[in-house]
Amino acid sequence: MKLIKEMTAPTVKYLSEYFMNIPWKRIGIHILTHIEKYQLIVIGLLALLWNFNSDSNWPEPLLVLMTVIFAAIALKKIIIKGNVDEELEKIISRSHPINDWYSNEEFSENEHVAVYRKDPAIVISLYHDPVNKDFKEQWLNKLFPAPQVSSHRVSIKYSGGELFSKLILLVDGGRVYLPLPKSPLNLETTQFDLAICQILNGQTGYDTAYYFKRTSIILDRESLEQKA
Repeated sequence: MKLIKEMTAPTVKYLSEYFMNIPWKRIGIHILTHIEKYQLIVIGLLALLWNFNSDSNWPEPLLVLMTVIFAAIALKKIIIKGNVDEELEKIISRSHPINDWYSNEEFSENEHVAVYRKDPAIVISLYHDPVNKDFKEQWLNKLFPAPQVSSHRVSIKYSGGELFSKLILLVDGGRVYLPLPKSPLNLETTQFDLAICQILNGQTGYDTAYYFKRTSIILDRESLEQKA
């Protein structure tokens, strides 16, 4: 009995440490952002079970209950996804644009990729091919020495799944990224959009704040404070 206890104690300690080190938050966000995949797996298993039990008379209420459950899961995913999106917005907005990110423009010929050091599942991908290579709006006139401005798509992903898609501007002849305001007349942006540009500018040596202050863009700090 004593021998069993001596053998069990290290095992319990090992299992305890093992489960403590599991990144539960990361796993939880992954499941919530990919829940539709797990739904398909469950549906597939139920279909196989149905096939093997085709001779049995499954009660009709059970089928109705299964339908309601999967409809509820789909609705829950929509609600939960909003919370996951907000969590990632806060993480990115409050991160340090250089110290918290590994950025490598040469990672791909088509992308500039920034990876969050504290959770590598969070990735910002900027696509080099411009959406509009000659972007023009009145508020941009005569702002910078080089007038060339282009717009580019940015994808914010978690574990390979895209959660946000943004358009940002590459200004001053390709030197610095700046957020695209809400409209040509409403020159407002969010801390989240500005943070994305600061992260992508992090390794270039150009000062995002200097360029941002030269524009008429207004920073909407209230949107982030409401989520705090």
